[in-house]
Amino acid sequence: MSAAGVAFAAPAALWASAVLALLLLRGSFRVERARPATLRADIAEGARFLWRQPLLRGLAASVGIFNFATNATFTIFALFAVGPGSILELSGATYGLLLATIAPGSVAGSFLAAPCERRFGRSRSLKVSLLAGALLMVAPAVLTAMPCS
Repeated sequence: MSAAGVAFAAPAALWASAVLALLLLRGSFRVERARPATLRADIAEGARFLWRQPLLRGLAASVGIFNFATNATFTIFALFAVGPGSILELSGATYGLLLATIAPGSVAGSFLAAPCERRFGRSRSLKVSLLAGALLMVAPAVLTAMPCS
C-alpha cells in the first residue's frame, strides 16, 4: 500500500473501530423526557445550561479558541515547511513524520495530566497548558521571522 493509501486508510480504520466500540456499549444514555424534543430545542437547552455555568463557559471558550488557532496554524504550516522554497525545505514524507510526532506527545500528555494536576493543582495545570499551547501556536510565526544563517 502506498503512503497516501496508509494516510487515508489508517484514520478510516480508527474511525470504524471507534464507531464499533460505541455500538457495543450497553445501556441507555438518553435523558428520559415526557415528550420528544427537537434538535433545535436540545441545542438551545445545552446553550442555556452552558451560559449559566461560568467555569464550563470559560473552558468551552478556551477550547474553542485553541482549536481554531491550532487548525489555522496547521492549515498554513505546510506552506512554511514543505518544498524547496519553504523555510524548512522538508519533503512531503518528512513533513508527515513531523506531524506524526504529535500523536505520541498527545498520548504522553494524557498520561501526565493526572500526576501534574495532583502535584500542581487543577487551576495552575490548566493555565500552564493554555500558555504552552499559545506559545506553540506563536512559535511558527516567530521562528520563521528570525534569520536562520
